[in-house]
Amino acid sequence: MPSYEWKGRDRNGNSQSGVLIGDSKDAVIAALRRQQIVVTTVKEKGKEIALPRIGGGIKSKDIAIFTRQFSVMIDAGLPLVQCLDILGQQQENKAFQKVILQVRQDVEAGSSLAEAMRKHPQAFDNLYVNMVAAGEAGGILDTILQRLATYIEKEVKLKTQVRGALMFLLAQIARYQGRNDEAADHARAAARVFHASDTASSAAAVDDFLGGIAWELGDFAEAERRHRRAADSFRRAGQVVGEIRALNNLGSVVFATGDYSAARQIHEAGADRSRAIGYRMGEGDHLDNVGGTAWAVGDFELAIAQYTAALEIRELTGDAWGIAISKGNLGTTYRAKGDPRRAQTFCEEALVIDRKIGRRRGEAYDLHGLGLCHLDLGEFDRAVDLLDAAAAIRAELGERHLANESLVAAATARWRRGDEHAAATMIEGVLAEEAADLFSGAVETTATLLRCIAVLESVDPDEAERLRTTTASLVAQRAARISDPKHRASYLAEVASHRMVVADTSQAATGIGRTDS
Repeated sequence: MPSYEWKGRDRNGNSQSGVLIGDSKDAVIAALRRQQIVVTTVKEKGKEIALPRIGGGIKSKDIAIFTRQFSVMIDAGLPLVQCLDILGQQQENKAFQKVILQVRQDVEAGSSLAEAMRKHPQAFDNLYVNMVAAGEAGGILDTILQRLATYIEKEVKLKTQVRGALMFLLAQIARYQGRNDEAADHARAAARVFHASDTASSAAAVDDFLGGIAWELGDFAEAERRHRRAADSFRRAGQVVGEIRALNNLGSVVFATGDYSAARQIHEAGADRSRAIGYRMGEGDHLDNVGGTAWAVGDFELAIAQYTAALEIRELTGDAWGIAISKGNLGTTYRAKGDPRRAQTFCEEALVIDRKIGRRRGEAYDLHGLGLCHLDLGEFDRAVDLLDAAAAIRAELGERHLANESLVAAATARWRRGDEHAAATMIEGVLAEEAADLFSGAVETTATLLRCIAVLESVDPDEAERLRTTTASLVAQRAARISDPKHRASYLAEVASHRMVVADTSQAATGIGRTDS
C-alpha cells in the first residue's frame, strides 16, 4: 500500500506531521480524524528510486562530497576504517558526522560497509547500499563510489542519463563476475536510455561493451556491427580516445573472422589516430595487433618490428599488462621463425610478469609457448610439464579450445619421448571433445591439427587421413577470407604448418609423396 505524508493539528492546537500507510488519501484522512487530528495537507509519498532525498538534516550535497572523497581515499589505498574516521572528523554537518562515525564503528567491529550503512536509511537508501555491496563483492568499491558521487551530483539535471550510467555500471560488474547474460540485459537497458536521451558518447560506450560480450559468445557479426557503430559514434561526438579503443576491439573481431588484411588496416588506422593525439597506450595496443596480423600471414619480420615498437611504448608507460603481452607475442614469433632459444627468453620474461600481476590467461599462454620451445629443443619431459600446466589453467578458465590445443602439444611431447599409447589416447579424447568445431578458438589451429595427424598415423591411419582432409579444407577456407591477395599468398607459403598442408594436398592430387596401403 502507498505511504502518505500528512500535516495537521491535534485537539490542543499543536502542529503535528508524519507518514501513514493507507489504501487511499481519504482512508488516511479518516484514520487521522479518529485520532482527533485536524488534517491540513495529505500527499502520497514520492516513489523515487533516485539517490537520497535526504532527511534528518543531511543534504544530497553532503552525500555527494562524502562519496567522492571516499572514492579517492579508497583508490589511494587507505584502509576503510581510517577513511571513515577522517571523513567523519572533518564533516561539518553534525547529523551526518554522527552517521559516518557510527558506520566506522560498525565496520571496525566486523560489519561490511554495506551492512553498516544499511542502518542509516536517512543518509544511505537501498540503491546506495546495494551498489556499495556490489562494489565490495566485486573488489571495485572505489569505482562504485565514483559513480555514485557523480549520480548524486547530477541527479536533478541528468536524471535519465545517470540512470543509464548506473545500468551500465551494473552491466560492467556482471561481466566482471562472469555473468554475461545479465551483463547484456543491463547494457541493453542502458543503451535504450542513452539513445532516447541522445547521449551519443554514452550510447557508443554501451555499443562497444555489447560488442565485447558478443565476441566472447562467438557472435562475430554482432560484435563487428556493435564495435563499428561505436567507433563511428565516438568519432561524431569528438571522443577520439573512445574511437581508438572501439577500433582496437573492431580490429580484433575482424581478425577473429580470418580477414587479416582488413584487420591490419583497422589497426594501422587506430595507431595513426593514437599517434596524432599522443595517446601512447592506444598506439601500443594497435601496434601489437598489427604485429598479430603480420604473424598470422607469416610476415615474421614485420611482426617482430611491430611487437618491439609496442613493447617500447608499454615500457615507457609502465603498462605491465601490455609488456607481458608483447613479450609473449615476441616469444611466439621467434619460435615460428625457428629460434626457440630466443623465444624461450621472451616467454620466461612474460611469465614472470603475468604471475606477478595475476593475469592467469597470460600465464597459460606463456606456459604453452615455453612448452613448445622445449618441444622444439627436444626437451620432452620439461615440455610435458609446462604444457600440462597450461592446459590445466585454460580448462580452469573455461577456454576449451585453448586447453585442448595445449593437451595436443603435451600429447605430441609424450609421443616424441616414446609414450605412443598415452599420446594416442590423449589425442583421441581431445578430438572426441572438439567434434565439429575443431580448435576454432586455438592460436595455431593448423599446427595443432598436424600434431594430431602425426600421432594418429601409426595407430589410426583412417582417422589421420580424415583429419588431413579436414585440415586442408580449413586452410583453404581461411585463406579465402583474406582480402589482400599478397597476404593470402603469404599465409599459404610463409606459415610452416600451412605450407605443409598445401604441399601435402598437392602431392595427393598428383599421386606423389604418399602411398596408400
